[in-house]
Amino acid sequence: TWLTVWIDANAGCTLGGYKSTTPTDPNSWTHFCVHAGISDDRESGYADNNPSSPFFGRMYVSWNDFGENEQIRSTFSTDGGSTWSSPVNVNNTFIRNVQITADKVTGDVYIAGMDENGGNGCVSGCGSNRNNKIYRSTDGGVTYTNTYTGPSFVGPCRSASGFFCDMYDNPAYWRHMGWGQVGAYNHVVHYDYAAHGSGNDPGDVLYIRSTDSGATFGAPFQLNANTDPTKAQWEPNLSVSDAGTVFATWYDETPRIAASCQPSSPSTPCYQMHSRKSNDNGVSWLSDDTLSDVASPLPLQQDPFIVTEYVGDYDYGSAILVKHVTSWVDGRVAIQNASQQDAFTDRELVGFAVTSTDPACNSVINTQPTHFIVNLSDAADPATVQASDFTVNGIAANTAQLSNGNLTIDFGYTTSPVTQEGLQTMHIPAGAIQRISDGQGIFEFNCTFCYVVTPLQVTTTSPPVGGTFSPPAPGDYEYDVNFNQAIDPASVDISDLTLTGNAGGSVTAVTVNGNTAQFTVHFTFGGSVTASIGAGAITAEGCNGNAAFTGNYTVEGCPPQQYVITSETDAIVPGTTDSGSHCDDCDTLI
Repeated sequence: TWLTVWIDANAGCTLGGYKSTTPTDPNSWTHFCVHAGISDDRESGYADNNPSSPFFGRMYVSWNDFGENEQIRSTFSTDGGSTWSSPVNVNNTFIRNVQITADKVTGDVYIAGMDENGGNGCVSGCGSNRNNKIYRSTDGGVTYTNTYTGPSFVGPCRSASGFFCDMYDNPAYWRHMGWGQVGAYNHVVHYDYAAHGSGNDPGDVLYIRSTDSGATFGAPFQLNANTDPTKAQWEPNLSVSDAGTVFATWYDETPRIAASCQPSSPSTPCYQMHSRKSNDNGVSWLSDDTLSDVASPLPLQQDPFIVTEYVGDYDYGSAILVKHVTSWVDGRVAIQNASQQDAFTDRELVGFAVTSTDPACNSVINTQPTHFIVNLSDAADPATVQASDFTVNGIAANTAQLSNGNLTIDFGYTTSPVTQEGLQTMHIPAGAIQRISDGQGIFEFNCTFCYVVTPLQVTTTSPPVGGTFSPPAPGDYEYDVNFNQAIDPASVDISDLTLTGNAGGSVTAVTVNGNTAQFTVHFTFGGSVTASIGAGAITAEGCNGNAAFTGNYTVEGCPPQQYVITSETDAIVPGTTDSGSHCDDCDTLI
């Protein structure tokens, strides 16, 4: 599924979009409405298209709701956009919604946010601070946790227009706050963004990488090779392919020869799109290279109904089976000798790689297979395909059968290499198989799946589902969650259990004993509470993730205060006739 998300004005929507499963057919796109609010903005969307994901088929949307507390909100659809879940608050104050995405393997949802100088932006001019933030959901967008807040950095800037910084001055033009794009593949989270360079350098493009699902990130790595402090690099995007390749693209002033750029100067080259690619999930990067084939002049924003300094605002990169695709604002096409804003697009091929397998990466199976299906991005040279190219747990296959125009290989075993429950590893060495068109060697393929006889699930709880926490709140309580098999203690954390309802619940501690996770919970008030554990939050056998669990309970005690009694000045005078209501939820002097 492909989707676009818009600030909408269709049938009462303020936030909506269009989606299609055949995007090249213009008549296939259908409208959907996400939210009807007062002031929705900075929208982003993502579709989980991975069949092995626990949330396959979900469509996600995030945005800033300036009609409430300016917070990031998120919702999802499980029926192709016909209906949407009640929006959840990702945070409670103004943090800019940058982009939403999901891990292509695990299905975890990530939202990149940005603290823009404590909500003050660039009102004091250039030189204001930013902080990158990452929010993660492991339950398909039901709840989010702020897993990472990065160190402060100065945003890219040459001038400012009110709240926003701009990449050009005299006139102030091209608003940009440093926003980039987030991507994820098999617990590795990627994020690129723009920051002010050293000294007077107006902007550089930086990349950070997390190997622990967005909890921590390594030191920033500068993607742009140009270090001329008079030339800017800004507004990056990023995409991650199913083969684990990462592709980053940004605006780069390397070709600029004039002292500065002015909007609508067709003869003055100003910037060109540059890109950089990683073939190993962000561990290392190829050299900085040009993506667009010509340098672009700075295009003029001529629409009187659009903010003067807008130029694209932000770009988005995507990756499909065999290629990365991206788009940008380009001014090469002049009309009446004036450079205008046009949308251009280009692609970068992924390279020769494994695109999918059966069993799928990160999947959970309950059988011991003897055949493993490997699908390739391009046709393989049959002369280079050997059974020994593929191993499971270090055991080489016995046969290799090509099909589907040499795009598919069936690696067979006389006896299954899957002998014990737990994590199983599939592997093809780099270069073991060659592409028939040009002899390029295949990227290294290394991924795991889980073999378990019985899937992990909750069997009972204490108190039981529908039961009561006692004595009356406030207080601390033990909440036992019993599973159908022993669970991995290292996989259990207080963040795995989510409490919602009017009882004011929080999780303060957890211990594990065999099949039982014993949580310590605190309730401030009596009332109702819903306890939830997201799918895959807790594991057995190192990889057997739990099925999602939800249970409703009652907490003894007084509920939260519901009424505030205020004094009323309109008194009832004795000896007179009085009628009507003097006030609601207040006292009246007699």
